[in-house]
Amino acid sequence: MLRLLDGVRVIEAGHVVLGPYAGQFLGDFGADVVEIEPIEGDVYRGVGLARSRGMSAQWMACNRLVHGADAFLHNMRETRWPGSVSTIRL
Repeated sequence: MLRLLDGVRVIEAGHVVLGPYAGQFLGDFGADVVEIEPIEGDVYRGVGLARSRGMSAQWMACNRLVHGADAFLHNMRETRWPGSVSTIRL
C-alpha cells in the first residue's frame, strides 16, 4: 500500500467500529496511530470470536498502536468522554 501519510502522527479515541477503522485506514497509508480507549476497553473487543482473553479478532485488527501524534481522531460526544477535546485543549 502507498505510504502517503509517512511522518503523520494521529491519536485515535473513537469507539466501536468507525473510529477505530478510520485510525486503521490512516495507519495503512503510513500514519503513526496511537489509540486511546476507556479503562474497561472498547465495547467492540467482545464482538466476534475471541482469539485471546478480552480481545476479539475484529478488535485486534483495529488495534494498531504506535508512537506520537499530529492529529486527534475521535467520534465521541463531549458528554460521553470526560477528557473531551475542549477539556484537554485540542
